[in-house]
Amino acid sequence: MEETSVTRPRADEGQLTVNNSESHHTSKPTLFSKLSEQYIFDVGVPSDWVEDIRNATEDNFYDVAQPIPYEATEALMDYVGTGVLVVPNESAAEGVY
Repeated sequence: MEETSVTRPRADEGQLTVNNSESHHTSKPTLFSKLSEQYIFDVGVPSDWVEDIRNATEDNFYDVAQPIPYEATEALMDYVGTGVLVVPNESAAEGVY
């Protein structure tokens, strides 16, 4: 049986939205959930963006990463590809997580 959810419009809206659960894709896993907030901050992500980056998925990473420094984005993309997070401007022994 197909589940259907209905969202009722507010008084100032004139639409009724119907969402069929079969039409939604399952949510993708987050890319950085295994990293602590401190590790994400250490690669150069501003503190007010750490949680957004930590919850980023394959579908929204580029949108979420736009306001963060290029070096941080590059380190996070390398992490996705290799599974190793390297903190910029750190020695190899201290900067690898």
